[in-house]
Amino acid sequence: MMARVALTTFTLPPGDVYPGTPHVYQVYVPTTNDHAQPAPFMIFLDGPWIFVDRMQTPAILDRLIAAGDLPPLIGIFVDPGVLPVLSEATQQPRINRHVEYDSITDRFARFLLDELIPAVGQDYPLSADPNDRGLAGISSGAVAAFVAARERPDQFRRVLSCIGTFVDMRGANVVPSWIRKTEPKTLRVFLQETVDDHDIVYGSWPLGNQSMAATLAFAQYDHTLIVGPGGHDLEHATSILPDALRWLWRDYPASIAAATSGPIFAHLLYPDQPWQQVGGSYASAVHPAANKAGDVFFADPVHNRISMTTADGSVAVFTESAGGVSAVTFGPDDRLYAVQPARRRIVSYGAAGDEATVAVDIDAYDLVVTAAGVIYATDPVRRAIVAIDAEGRQRTVYDGGEIAAPTALALSPDQAFLTVLDAQHTIGWSFPLARDGSLGNGQPFFRMEWSDQGNLGGVEGMAVDTLGELYIPTALGITVSTQSGRSREIIASPEPGPEPVSAVAFGGPARDWLYATQNGTLFRRRIKRQGAVPWEPVKPPMPQL
Repeated sequence: MMARVALTTFTLPPGDVYPGTPHVYQVYVPTTNDHAQPAPFMIFLDGPWIFVDRMQTPAILDRLIAAGDLPPLIGIFVDPGVLPVLSEATQQPRINRHVEYDSITDRFARFLLDELIPAVGQDYPLSADPNDRGLAGISSGAVAAFVAARERPDQFRRVLSCIGTFVDMRGANVVPSWIRKTEPKTLRVFLQETVDDHDIVYGSWPLGNQSMAATLAFAQYDHTLIVGPGGHDLEHATSILPDALRWLWRDYPASIAAATSGPIFAHLLYPDQPWQQVGGSYASAVHPAANKAGDVFFADPVHNRISMTTADGSVAVFTESAGGVSAVTFGPDDRLYAVQPARRRIVSYGAAGDEATVAVDIDAYDLVVTAAGVIYATDPVRRAIVAIDAEGRQRTVYDGGEIAAPTALALSPDQAFLTVLDAQHTIGWSFPLARDGSLGNGQPFFRMEWSDQGNLGGVEGMAVDTLGELYIPTALGITVSTQSGRSREIIASPEPGPEPVSAVAFGGPARDWLYATQNGTLFRRRIKRQGAVPWEPVKPPMPQL
């Protein structure tokens, strides 16, 4: 029996993330800790009742730190929240464990970052360096540890997963697919599993962990999987815990690095071309679009203006008093077409900023312009898609069908098809364009990778490349969908956090810079694709089947 180590116990009052729900946590501080310096730390989920009481982790930390195998890290042991009831004698409390741990959203990461860590930091100086931060979990807690680190690799870099519940309790069975498709995160992951773990209605724990290991290897993460005897119990995890912690913190303080090779880098991304913020002289940025020179224009609704950026990354004001413009695109005449929702009209701007009215009495959300000069605009108010000819005549080409809230639009490179997103779902519709410009034979076609965090309601604009592949913002990042409707890669958002990318566009002289707006800021990165443009239709290659 290991000697018990003194811990300090706290109760975290209810916060905003899990209303009304307190959390009990305990803090371990090594005797060698320099209280004047911010310390590395590791958060253990199911902390007091499993990692402390049953696995005696603080004593293991003591030994490893004394031997120099770990830095003098602080251990934070937190249990899932329990919402009290009015009468314990007659009522059951609401236990948050599976809601907090098995969910696949950013909510638990926000709880850690916005509530738990600041509370602990009031009493103990904690490092802000993500390389100094780790998460550990058992069973469902392993899912929470990995998902939180995956959501916020700018905050956590080391993950310990023991008998992880990567099965369909609340959707964690899809996590391996996300890893496989997504640009690699900066994480180091230790997986532990047993040969006779659960195989029940939710899924197979051994297969789930094997799938995690296989997909981490595919995406070239720094990871390992150790499988030992036992079932859904703690014996094997406890026996290898010292080795697991040594492995996670090996070479410290050397920084953990993300993979720079692998399938997503072979044909789509440059590993040395990350996202970069564009300019800084604007208050907000939405819905970028590029002209024929590759200069990118975007709406700045806070300043009620339209701004532009050139290839060197500088930003300048294009026009003031833009009438509350919310969406912009360019036509074959190289004029900038813009939606003014408050004025219920569409306007266009010449190179000198001269404004002309294109259409009135329209509740447009997004718009595209064909090589023939026909404008297609979504009207979510009427659940319609409107076509506008060169004389400004409007006609409804889609009305009241299965699309509940038509929003973002994109033309295929050859302008044979129009893609329409539905704000209330996670599917993009494909409509062939008839010779007279009408729409017909539409069907749900493009499936988005999504989490429980929402639908496509926040998407303002999408892009398409010359291969016919769509770039669609989602809560997981920018989904790349093939011509044939398959969801393939997911490009990481410019910044981790709760705000998703709202719109994307290709720009630059060679149209190989992907621009994105996120939380009111414009970003760009160079990729191995070229954007399609409305004034230059091209026939894409035959879709891969």
